[in-house]
Amino acid sequence: MLDSALVRQTDYATIRLLASVAAFPLFWSLETSLVGWAGGLRWALAFFLSLPLGGLIARRLLAERRELVEELERARRDYAGGRERTKLLN
Repeated sequence: MLDSALVRQTDYATIRLLASVAAFPLFWSLETSLVGWAGGLRWALAFFLSLPLGGLIARRLLAERRELVEELERARRDYAGGRERTKLLN
């Protein structure tokens, strides 16, 4: 029998996936329409074509941020460990 917490987690993940499948095209259409209204058809087309590229760049930045946070956390632990060793030696 499956753990109820696991089922709830997978249900939550499924709901998020389905919501994003509906939300991304909806918001991309709305944003493109607003850019088209403000700047014209050429700007709207350029904006629409830039959306997937912007998404890829955002994913890369998130991955890089995660790596930096992990590196800073390791440095903090190393620093704290070094201070503890110094206190023990004194």
